[in-house]
Amino acid sequence: MSNLLVLPFHRPTLPPPHSFDGQTVLITGANTGVGREAARHAINLGATKIIMGVRNVSKGEAAKDDIRRTTGAASDAIEVWPLEMGSFDSVKSFAARAEKHVKEGGRLDVAIMNAGLATGLWEQTSDGWEKTIQVNCLSTALLSLKLLPLLKQSKSDTSNSHPGAIAVPHLVIVASDIHQMANFSERNASNILQALNDKKLWEKTQSVNPLERYAVSKLLDHYITIELANMVAAKDGALPQVIVNCVTPGFCKSQLMSRGEKAPLILRFLQWLVARDVVDGSKTFLDAAMYGVDSHGKYLENEIITHPGKIVTDPDCIKARKQIWQETLNVLGDVDADLDFLRDDYSRDISVEFGSPWISRKLAAVRVATTSSIERWRCPVPPGSCTFIPGDHINGRPTILPGFVNETWADDISIPAAASLFRTYCSVIHPQYPFLNIRDCGDYYLRWKSSLSGGRLGGWAAFFVNMIFATGLLIESKADNAPHSKYQNFKLRAQAEQSIMADSSSTPLIRLQAMLLSAMLALHAENTWRIAHVSGVIMKFASLHRFHRLKKIQNDSRNTMMIRVWSSAYTLDRSVSSALGTPVSLPDMYISSPLYEDGPEDQCPMPWLSDCTPRESPNLSPTLKTFAHICKIRTVQSLFMHMVEKDNLEDSVPLELQMHMLEAVRKWEEPDTISMHR
Repeated sequence: MSNLLVLPFHRPTLPPPHSFDGQTVLITGANTGVGREAARHAINLGATKIIMGVRNVSKGEAAKDDIRRTTGAASDAIEVWPLEMGSFDSVKSFAARAEKHVKEGGRLDVAIMNAGLATGLWEQTSDGWEKTIQVNCLSTALLSLKLLPLLKQSKSDTSNSHPGAIAVPHLVIVASDIHQMANFSERNASNILQALNDKKLWEKTQSVNPLERYAVSKLLDHYITIELANMVAAKDGALPQVIVNCVTPGFCKSQLMSRGEKAPLILRFLQWLVARDVVDGSKTFLDAAMYGVDSHGKYLENEIITHPGKIVTDPDCIKARKQIWQETLNVLGDVDADLDFLRDDYSRDISVEFGSPWISRKLAAVRVATTSSIERWRCPVPPGSCTFIPGDHINGRPTILPGFVNETWADDISIPAAASLFRTYCSVIHPQYPFLNIRDCGDYYLRWKSSLSGGRLGGWAAFFVNMIFATGLLIESKADNAPHSKYQNFKLRAQAEQSIMADSSSTPLIRLQAMLLSAMLALHAENTWRIAHVSGVIMKFASLHRFHRLKKIQNDSRNTMMIRVWSSAYTLDRSVSSALGTPVSLPDMYISSPLYEDGPEDQCPMPWLSDCTPRESPNLSPTLKTFAHICKIRTVQSLFMHMVEKDNLEDSVPLELQMHMLEAVRKWEEPDTISMHR
């Protein structure tokens, strides 16, 4: 809730078109608000089946008709299933219907646990639990545990998959940033769930803070996310079988606050004051459902991975999380016999450090008919651990992100196709934004090829390779007038730029290069909001690390690369500013760094050229003369924009200023000058 006042300045964006082609998306709480709008977005992004879990079927059918009317979806593309999260029996019936759907050949690619409750009243369900805790936590955990095997099966069943299908199924739990307001005094109880089910304790905590119970319930959703993520681990460094994350849509103008449960007055007031529209808030659900492996077990806010706060990460809170998860498994084991084995396995291994296998999954217990073997559910790389791949160093410092193992796989792309993507990147992007070193790109490419024979590519090398693949594929698909959703499969394996910014173990230079790669994706995906945001972030990061105050050092390759990276950030910022009519991120008066003004780049091997097919491998000798020309043009443009803004000019530009600018531009339009910079 500390970010309420900045909500109006963060506008979420949707994934690219076709991102959900051929997919089945299940959304609970889908008949109103953010749930309904998320269903609408999913249809527009290519989903072929939407399963809407609703409390009121008639209202759900009305929502279905509304979505069909605005999207043109077929009647059988949307199914409305009854779901009352305040009843364990209803949750089990819903899960059984989902299981039947999968057994009969249907898919389940994304499950979004959106159904929730905010109330200022004490009420117990027919199952004997305080209603907020059962709806927001216990039933969410129950349904998630029942759906996980079905999501895993959709990953393994590729017979019906679409070429643009999501690489890994996603389970998205809708949380909130209000969890950081929780005092959570019950964490010290011998039985936390029973303490949360005590009316007198509820009255005591609510009298101090009317938002306490809702905040605690959303805190427990964070705990549930982490524990579920620990159950569907990556095997042998591969992607997790299901990506589990939690997301806040931000405070939205939904019906959560206006239903009969009587939400606290302060929440309703804040909703009226600063809440974002449900159309925007729901975009975060689809973003989370496309987020890569780096989001596994993590919290997303404003579409970036965000630290959930000490209430989640402090040692006493981790202890409370483990305790309450054990208590949750005990409750759910009594509710559903198929889950009974979980509580014993978790209890037996609760003292084992993260990273060890700890649950023996009995497939017969969850009745997945297509598989009979017994698997192990293992913990992924825990947050805060560091996986080190030899060779990933910048100036002697490891560049790998904490808890991040990024990989490319041999069956994703052929060598000629990969070579073509590297060539496309270096011929289209590099001459305009040369923030990567061609020699380094060659090294990344050769290491990727070596990994195909049984090795493993990880760390920053994997990040750069995947991002070059994604960008090259996006450019080539646009040239072929073909859907470009496939590039997401590579993007999903590359770390998000905001996480890279937070990786203080890496140098600012490589982090800036990573952010610029993400900007190139946004630029060629024609994502206006994204590129506007990213370019501003890049300039702020660059100035924070004094890139705008560089001095040229002769015969210093690192200094030259820093100037190239800064120049790329500068020209991108000025291009975005010019195209969108927005102010530049950092005025020229604060900049003393020289822009790149040299000509040819050092000649170095480009090993991908020998792997391209003959028609795709013309003699390519990279030159940065064009880039130097662009830098000069952007400087002139920036100067003009600054002078106009400084003098508060509108339509009328003084003749003296016009002549000054024309002279500067004409100098760079002369044939000899242009020829020199080709």
